Amino acid sequence: MNSNAKEILNKNLHVEQNFVHRLTNQSTEWNWYMLKERFEHIINIIKLDEIKTIFDIGSRDAIESINMATIFEDAHIHAFEPSPYNFSMCIENISIQRQDIVDRIFLHKIAANDKTEVIDFWELDIDAAMVKPVLNHGIASKFRLKNPDEFYDQHCAQRCIKVPGFRLDDYCKIDRVNIDRVDGIWMDCQGSEFDVLKGFEEGLKDVQFIITEAGGSDPYYIHQTLKSDIDSFLSSKGFMLLSNASINLDGRESEVIYLNKNLFY
Repeated sequence: MNSNAKEILNKNLHVEQNFVHRLTNQSTEWNWYMLKERFEHIINIIKLDEIKTIFDIGSRDAIESINMATIFEDAHIHAFEPSPYNFSMCIENISIQRQDIVDRIFLHKIAANDKTEVIDFWELDIDAAMVKPVLNHGIASKFRLKNPDEFYDQHCAQRCIKVPGFRLDDYCKIDRVNIDRVDGIWMDCQGSEFDVLKGFEEGLKDVQFIITEAGGSDPYYIHQTLKSDIDSFLSSKGFMLLSNASINLDGRESEVIYLNKNLFY
């Protein structure tokens, strides 16, 4: 091995060791265990030093954005959240972080979509939902729930609002946005993940990893797309499902990871 190759190998090893240290020695925010478990599957595969831009799509409260900004110290995190209530939660949670985290998280009050147009969006109807003790703002979606009383301690009543929907390929080209490359995606869009991906066909070529929820055989939402749709679409774009990282949640949904074969294999 020549000296240049050794230098590159040592640099990559140093980057990986630092990342592992941050991943295993932090617990700053809620849901850290989930982020840790997901990234442990791909630490040795993804090109850590090349990850500069990550999309957190369906951010809800920006906790995942904050967590990712903590472990990816040089990355910009773009959080997408169309629900006005959830967006206010994002602002509040980001505002109390240390300044280097605040400076690298960018909020976008839009719904990522397969079409660029104003769309119906179903968020939690707080007044109606208060008949039960738990208010689940995470159910906000472009789709309606099949059963708002799915969970015994929640009445997930929804109200319809209008929000701007964008194909991410279109949105990234807007002058005030101007994002020319995305290296990773963390996504939880309550059933609309397939539509989001269809709206980002051009941008997917640079994406190393996609960590997402995907609908199972008995989904929560009316008309939501399923994991099989996502599998087929991403396979056609050169992505592979990391099968040993899939978590099936009672047939309702799965936690899955896709890797861009064009960048690794």
